[in-house]
Amino acid sequence: MTLLAQLGEGLPERYYLGLDVGYKEHVGAVISLETFVRGGDRWKRSRCLHFPSRQAGLDRFQRYLDGYSPDPQTFLGICEPTGGYYGATVYQYLLDHHYPMWMVENALTRHMREQIVGGIPKTDDTEARVMARICYLHEAVGEEFKLRPLRLARSDEASLMALCRDSWKLSQMIVRERNQFTQLMAVVFPELKTFFFHNYRQYVAYTGYYAGLEKSQTIDRTRMSRRGNRDLKRAYFQIAGPLVWFDRGENPYEALFERKTAAGYPWYKAMPFVCAALARHIYHCLKFKQPYAVEKAFGVVAPASEQALLDLQAGLDEQLEVMEAHLISEEA
Repeated sequence: MTLLAQLGEGLPERYYLGLDVGYKEHVGAVISLETFVRGGDRWKRSRCLHFPSRQAGLDRFQRYLDGYSPDPQTFLGICEPTGGYYGATVYQYLLDHHYPMWMVENALTRHMREQIVGGIPKTDDTEARVMARICYLHEAVGEEFKLRPLRLARSDEASLMALCRDSWKLSQMIVRERNQFTQLMAVVFPELKTFFFHNYRQYVAYTGYYAGLEKSQTIDRTRMSRRGNRDLKRAYFQIAGPLVWFDRGENPYEALFERKTAAGYPWYKAMPFVCAALARHIYHCLKFKQPYAVEKAFGVVAPASEQALLDLQAGLDEQLEVMEAHLISEEA
């Protein structure tokens, strides 16, 4: 049974407070139970108070509330959580003075505003009046809303919330600036779009180690791409070669090479798969800004002498030429 059904003709002294929090000023709207019970649109024109978010504003707000009733228990108020630290002072003031306050989600306020006032533009006064209306519907009429009591977070919770909020805002700012820069460069320097890769497949294809699909009327087979950056292809081969042929321990690249050779691939067809796997791993390191720790992945590797490194590089260059010669001859 609703409050109005219990009271019959007698109405108590009851006021509903809607509080819209802002940066420089807040807006409060107090509407009496009697105004709502009379019906009509009178409540939509109720007087609102704009008061600054300073001590002088709180004093003015208190005089506004006292003009309706000096007893805080005759009020029931609602505010939104979007104010954050902007509303901390006024929230604490209302709690210290024992005003019953509840929190309502912004989506609910927006939904009620669209249902009640239709296409009227959103204003702070309208938001405050709609929140007061939600108070009335929740208590007097019995319409249920998802409300929760107003409670200020403890200092440690507030600090964590501030860090999370700052991190979220910083991430948003970085993404926004990156998108703006991309749009600007797309106009000033359109060729720049070809220098970035949307996923690891494009990057691996750029290295020349991406397995492409060759199709024609008589051919339908997978082959290693001959396109790509030759210098980058050489660099990956020089990294992958020692891991496959000279590393005395076990590593995933050597295991991949052994699986391919066990499946019947000659070495010059197995090595491109190893280089593609290495390129994919390095792409993820670059994308997520994570260091590629060789010691963590393969254990401690003893450093080689300078002459040994030069000899190894020369030998790998020859192996790369042999590998490409085999692949080209088979595709011809």
